[in-house]
Amino acid sequence: MQSVDNQALTSQYLALVEQTDPAGDGRGLAWESMERGSAWALGHPAYFSYVPRLLNRTSRDQLAAIAETAHGILEKVIRAYLDDPAFRALFRFDPRVHELIMAPNACPDILPYGRFDCFFNETTGQARFVEFNADCSSGMNKTRESLLADAASAPAKAFCEARATESDIDELFGGWVRDFLDLYAGACENLGRARPEHPTIAIAVCLDADDVPLGELAEYARLFAQAGCECSVCDVRDFAFDENGRLSCENPLRGEPLRAVDVVWRFCIVVDLLAHWDECQPFLDAMRTGDIPLIGGFATQLVHDKQLFALLREPAVQALLTPDERAFVEVSVPFTAFLDSPNLDLAAVKADPARWVIKPTDWYDSIGVYVGAECSPEEWADVVDRCREQPGPSPYLVQEFCAIETTPVVPLYGTAADATAPVQEYGCLTGIYVHRGRFAGLYNRLGPNALVTDDAVCIVSPTLWCD
Repeated sequence: MQSVDNQALTSQYLALVEQTDPAGDGRGLAWESMERGSAWALGHPAYFSYVPRLLNRTSRDQLAAIAETAHGILEKVIRAYLDDPAFRALFRFDPRVHELIMAPNACPDILPYGRFDCFFNETTGQARFVEFNADCSSGMNKTRESLLADAASAPAKAFCEARATESDIDELFGGWVRDFLDLYAGACENLGRARPEHPTIAIAVCLDADDVPLGELAEYARLFAQAGCECSVCDVRDFAFDENGRLSCENPLRGEPLRAVDVVWRFCIVVDLLAHWDECQPFLDAMRTGDIPLIGGFATQLVHDKQLFALLREPAVQALLTPDERAFVEVSVPFTAFLDSPNLDLAAVKADPARWVIKPTDWYDSIGVYVGAECSPEEWADVVDRCREQPGPSPYLVQEFCAIETTPVVPLYGTAADATAPVQEYGCLTGIYVHRGRFAGLYNRLGPNALVTDDAVCIVSPTLWCD
């Protein structure tokens, strides 16, 4: 059966917004639902769209293929780094990071989960990647809460009565818990030990990371408890060894004290560990031994660090790939180079600001990102020189600017203007969740400007898959 056009789905939903909620009262009720939820950031509920992102089965199949192909390529890169000293020479890593990457880990998957951020063209079915997140990949709870807020509205009820729809919320939450426990069972087998009936799980975070989503992690902890586990959210600086040499956490951020940790889910990024290196040594010492399985091992830093974008076209990387994978890289990965590369045509970069974006290799939440299209020629030249000469904690990359894909939204910001806010076209950054190499769902971040993820105006939108 041929899929309904995505644009037609959205037009149908927008017509129902006009028909069933002409005064906009439902928008206020949706915002109140978000206020009661746990998806808060920077002191307020997450901003979101009153209109979900509506995608057909064809788009789902395309996104699943993109996710699985990208995951396969990234796994090959990780394995090559672990196995081949010559291959490692391509990368610029702090020696401490290299040491962590090479640490033993019994987890059977080297890339167990991730969120691959891209601009997805719904017409062509092609993606242009801007970031691969392989740790601290959040947004699941914002997606869940915004879906719940929208689902109670009159237009959502009318739309879902008219056609079959589904979401990926169960896969993002319950599905990941099931995958995690399967991974832990595999790790125990690799270590030659029996899996405890009620394992103790530590979700390791670093609170200096920007706005760590404790509400989100509390939901995962609840689901782990339902599965018979003891689970707490712990700051990496609060781990210690007890008198018997077991890793423990007496003062978790959420949950009960952990007397002996059996397995860790790493939800902290490496750049924050480096910033607090001395304070988190008990945690790192435990991970260095390989005795405690780490779900989301440090080898995923090879994916998380954006220097990978500059290396995917290197001959040594291309040699790992099939012809189809090489074609995928050419289409899906924008040209990227180290800003200090002697082979970079710096004059060309300065001459055409709108073509480029500059970003650090290892940071998050658009920190240190400069979009040429938002700069005057003089400002852009200054940014290029400054980032080249003073790179800061991680080197800078220059990357071809990807055309932003847009979608209609009705943004809700918790103001009186929400009730009459018109339909707007917002740029949409599509985060593709991947669990164990499988497509697991989407995180849609949308905004009215070129950066898309600007906290002041950025919104989220849940996804409904439609028949």
